[in-house]
Amino acid sequence: MSKIYKDGIAEEKGKFYGKIKIKGVQRQFLCHGAKNRTEAQAIVDSERFKLRQELGGIAKNDKKKTYTIQYLRKRCLENSEKKHKATVDKDITHFEFFVDYFTKKHLTDISLIKQKHIKELQQVLKNTPTKRGAQRENSTVNRYIATLRNAFNILIKDEDVDIYFNPCKGVEDLIEDNRRTTYLPENLHEEFYSYLPEYARDLVKLDLNTGLRTGNVFNAHKSEFDIELGYWTIERKKNKGKKFIRIKLNKIALEIVKKYYYNTDDYLIKNPDTGKPYTSIKKCFRTAAKKIGIPNLQPRDLRRTVGTILYQKGKSLRVIKDVLHHTDASTTERYLGITAEELDQAYEALAV
Repeated sequence: MSKIYKDGIAEEKGKFYGKIKIKGVQRQFLCHGAKNRTEAQAIVDSERFKLRQELGGIAKNDKKKTYTIQYLRKRCLENSEKKHKATVDKDITHFEFFVDYFTKKHLTDISLIKQKHIKELQQVLKNTPTKRGAQRENSTVNRYIATLRNAFNILIKDEDVDIYFNPCKGVEDLIEDNRRTTYLPENLHEEFYSYLPEYARDLVKLDLNTGLRTGNVFNAHKSEFDIELGYWTIERKKNKGKKFIRIKLNKIALEIVKKYYYNTDDYLIKNPDTGKPYTSIKKCFRTAAKKIGIPNLQPRDLRRTVGTILYQKGKSLRVIKDVLHHTDASTTERYLGITAEELDQAYEALAV
């Protein structure tokens, strides 16, 4: 939605923006430091005076600072390292594509990137095969654009950066009609565990016995656990959707937590080589998945596995939604691995 200007000033989310137009030359800008309309008006009047001087040949136009796609990448990764460490690898991968794409388009100056360019980027992401030769799913394309949207928002929130419009704003997500149904059947759990190294096995078990996102499991901190009462509490800022989470650990999850709890002062399961949490188990996970005959199984399917097993055991959609900490039940429905055989049985049940 466009900003509404009154007397050349617009206010949005506590910030003031100015717009001036003289002899067909228009400029829009953030009123840096303005705390009210009076201060914003002073800045607008000053900018209007400068523009009149420039048009009259009295003063030269100050060279505008250029913010590059590389700078955008740097700021995004700094933010991820500080606030969302679980997304760092994903952001690095996404920006590899962005930097290459916008460089080839001669749009390294991010002030030149417009909404139309983001829409073009959507289609390029959709139609360009991955390194493995597969087509990206709509949900994957949406995650790429979400990363870029977040990166622009980081700059916009910085009062020292003269960028006031996010080109991703208003670009609709692609319809995610590519429901994924892959999950790890309960009767294959033990065999799957047997092909994983100990640390990965414990991470997967903890995931499957809590229903939490892999980011929460990988970055689990000792301070989050109440061993005596058997609870795991995760603050809002550490969760997608900013939800406060407090779950009761079952006996398997509690056993795993206790295994590491008394031998650490910070993160629960750490890489002994770095002293930090593991960032990925994709390689050993992929090997184990191939050995049990489900080669396309991925770590992100673990939460779907939790939902599917609960569904198969007759738990209600409402309960499963709460276990997976979803806001919308429609999201939970997409997680349930309903098989073709179950669908056939459902149609047969209609023949009464």
